[in-house]
Amino acid sequence: MKKVTIIGAGNIGMAVASYLSNKKYDVTLLTSNKEVINSFENDNSVTVSGLMSFETMIKNVTDDKEAALKDTEVVIITTPALYHESIAISISNYLENNSLIVLFSGKFAGSILIESIIKEKKPKYFGSVIEATSVFSARKLNYHHVRIRGIKNLVRYASVSYEQTKASEEILTDMFPSLAPVNCFLERSFCDIGSMLHPAISLLNLTKIETGTEFKFYLNGATQKVVDLIEILDHERISIAKSYNVTVPTLRQIIFEYYGSEGDNLYEVIHNTIPYQESVAPVSLDHRYLIEDVSESLLPMYELALQAGVNVPVMKSIIDLTMFICDYDFYLKGRTLSKLGINKCEALVK
Repeated sequence: MKKVTIIGAGNIGMAVASYLSNKKYDVTLLTSNKEVINSFENDNSVTVSGLMSFETMIKNVTDDKEAALKDTEVVIITTPALYHESIAISISNYLENNSLIVLFSGKFAGSILIESIIKEKKPKYFGSVIEATSVFSARKLNYHHVRIRGIKNLVRYASVSYEQTKASEEILTDMFPSLAPVNCFLERSFCDIGSMLHPAISLLNLTKIETGTEFKFYLNGATQKVVDLIEILDHERISIAKSYNVTVPTLRQIIFEYYGSEGDNLYEVIHNTIPYQESVAPVSLDHRYLIEDVSESLLPMYELALQAGVNVPVMKSIIDLTMFICDYDFYLKGRTLSKLGINKCEALVK
């Protein structure tokens, strides 16, 4: 029985921990949330409803990093990407040298970022870091009940090298059958569609979000004109990838791969996606839909565009507007190419 440690007890963390517990993995949930830990002291049961329905037990819930990571074969990080760096630093000394690390979600080049931090802190580490997006769309109803509202049919994943990606395939597909390896991290990173959807919809519904007006994020926020802008942004994404000899599907194709959503155009596909139909908008501008998706995905894409000489006016506008509105310096705090250790185009095209 493989020991798996899930880091983060949010929506995705609880969904993944419950799912793997039900598959009889030895699961530990590592969280700094004292309320979650206290809730599980006398009751380890979890109810899963929605597209999956079962009762299970999460064996261990703790904030003890050393105990949680000892003898752990697979570590799955489910926290927002803004915390990836601090988490990597905090767990490095406790990781087993061969632990497989999975990022749900890796955003852009998460595998490169986390591997570089861990190897600096723990030179003997020879495991792999995998970047993907979560196979689940889920909502935690309380600490002991999580609702699965979407299960992706195909999710790309990659590591720093193709050899590492393939070496992890047997373990990962046994855990999550919908995970599919791709040739390089760029092919995976350019398919992070949250950055195509979240910032644009948020910015173009700024007044509603700022005033705390309740609305369905996709059903009400993704109007035809908003989707028209998203399609231009998506074309920019595809153009950047192409400049690095990477072929990626359109946003419409990726959503179909995820959920089988159909429609004659992107607007219809978004509105016909069942998990999207339930999504409510954030009630604050201080939300991952803006800061995280721009900082950890759009920014490195934009810098790659600059290096390759690709014109991306919509992407640049979204970055600049978000930086001003959220008072957040992405070039200082974000996932820049310099931070990733990627300073030349030649480093990527091999």
